[in-house]
Amino acid sequence: MGFCNSCGRPIVKEDYGTNEDGSLNPEFCKDCYQDGKYTEPDITLTEMIVRKSKEMMEKNPRLPETTATG
Repeated sequence: MGFCNSCGRPIVKEDYGTNEDGSLNPEFCKDCYQDGKYTEPDITLTEMIVRKSKEMMEKNPRLPETTATG
């Protein structure tokens, strides 16, 4: 298992993004990278941290915000 180089989430082969030729790209998840392009090329690091922190806290309500944003 690796981690997406864009959003940082853990990924396995089923979660890999795709290159322009359709091959899998193990550096990025399918939410961040498809067909050789970022799905949201203009998102800022801060926006990504906020989004992913909210997702983590929704999946685990006992997770402190400081841990999710750490």
